[in-house]
Amino acid sequence: MQVKSIAKGLMALVVVAGFSSGVMAAPGQKFEEHKAKMLSEIDQHIAKMQEHRSCVAGASDHDAIKKCHETMKAFHQVERQKHAEMEKGEKEGHGAPGK
Repeated sequence: MQVKSIAKGLMALVVVAGFSSGVMAAPGQKFEEHKAKMLSEIDQHIAKMQEHRSCVAGASDHDAIKKCHETMKAFHQVERQKHAEMEKGEKEGHGAPGK
């Protein structure tokens, strides 16, 4: 089912983002904060996927499904932008000389 593959992709993205940030290896409080943030983001993605599923399930025609898809696409675009900004900030912060 397409919803399952999208959900797996979103979860993989969150995990990869965690590894790339280097925070996952940090002991103690930073790890727990990062873990809580990741779980919160996963919960948000799951909720959005459930909304999308309900939208498609309730669709009565192709145009209604198209609107569901457009809403989900907009959500993904916002998430990609957030991820790109996060990575840009990490590269600037970690890549500077003397840090």
